Amino acid sequence: MDFNNGTVHLDVSTLQFLVYTVLPFIADLVTKRFADARVKTGVLTLLAVGTVLIQDAIQENGDIQVATLLGKLVTALVTAYITHTYVWKPLHITGDRGAILKSVPVGIGNVDPAKVALHEKRVGGRAA
Repeated sequence: MDFNNGTVHLDVSTLQFLVYTVLPFIADLVTKRFADARVKTGVLTLLAVGTVLIQDAIQENGDIQVATLLGKLVTALVTAYITHTYVWKPLHITGDRGAILKSVPVGIGNVDPAKVALHEKRVGGRAA
């Protein structure tokens, strides 16, 4: 990141990091609340793969560098997972009790009855 003459210049790695940190938001927007964790993980993985492919194609003028693609994909997934687990979920933004899934009642994935029962047990039968 570079501040010069009142403008901010973001390098590619900073932009990639910012995109990776919002991938959990998008995954929550397209999955159902209490959907199976495998569905949510699959959606997050597909989003990361798509993001990395698009970024690589843009950065390399349409050429996808297979040699560096796997490293970028691992970086995207690890960053998305860490920000979800240690930033957004504790703030109740993502996750089953997060604001995104509470406010968007539609999405993909079957609702896991065990997760619903556990949630109802936690909140004492109240709607939350």
